[in-house]
Amino acid sequence: MTADIKKDDPREGAQPPRDAAELSHAQRMEALGRLTSAVAHDFANLLHAIRGYAILAVDRVPDDVRRDLEELVKVVDIGAALIAQLRTFGERQAVAEIIDAHDAIADLLDMLCRLLGPDVALDRSFDAPVARVRLRRGQLAQILINMAVNARHAMPAGGRFLVRTSVDPWGARRADGTFGDLMIEVRDTGVGIPPEIQDRIFEPYFTTKPHGHGSGLGLSTVYGIVQDAGGSISVTSEVGAGTSFWIRLPLA
Repeated sequence: MTADIKKDDPREGAQPPRDAAELSHAQRMEALGRLTSAVAHDFANLLHAIRGYAILAVDRVPDDVRRDLEELVKVVDIGAALIAQLRTFGERQAVAEIIDAHDAIADLLDMLCRLLGPDVALDRSFDAPVARVRLRRGQLAQILINMAVNARHAMPAGGRFLVRTSVDPWGARRADGTFGDLMIEVRDTGVGIPPEIQDRIFEPYFTTKPHGHGSGLGLSTVYGIVQDAGGSISVTSEVGAGTSFWIRLPLA
């Protein structure tokens, strides 16, 4: 079964609330945005301090420890990029850059392996001849990290996790006359998603994980990032046979 989720983005062309419930929801989202921005700002300061101390310690430790510290700095940099995305959400700004998705994915492979654990094999296949998209590296990291965490829960006994790229040369045409989309497939061999809930998986706070094991924001965050980048996301899944997510992003 395939679910192609296309929802109206509440951040674009917002309409006046139709009733008290919608007004209350809008007020809560506004408060959440302010809180997110404030917390992200404070947490970013903590990450800067951790990064600074790690860099100072690099030249004072043995080689094996130095490698660990250098990896720590990389992780902190990714964390800082994710925090920047939270601040962007809180401030309702959309700032992007042109990146090579292949390079960004390659930089994440070690982290993804750790997230997936030793029982899950990670495969990657870069079949796209070009992979330049308008997206932050931290945003792409956030997408793949959320996907990896979900896949790990879907494969408690182990399995395979694949990240594959390709190009749809007949993608959406743009104002500058260019066209074509980068396709990123993220596939796992896990338990699959039941058909009756496939159309809900991108909803905020919807989760199939036990209480305390998931916030239900992972896939909704992925959906928001992809939508902000002018792309789309769809899912194909079969119970007992795994799940494939298809992310379509306009080539830059």
